[in-house]
Amino acid sequence: MDILKCIYEGSKRAPILNFISVFKTEMRFKLVVILMFFYR
Repeated sequence: MDILKCIYEGSKRAPILNFISVFKTEMRFKLVVILMFFYR
């Protein structure tokens, strides 16, 4: 939940940069989920 709070705080200051960082973290999260799925 801390990550979401950081994202929310960051979006108030720099929406465009925040959008890029959120997109990157989302891609990383998806990669992790996919890896976990395959390693099961």
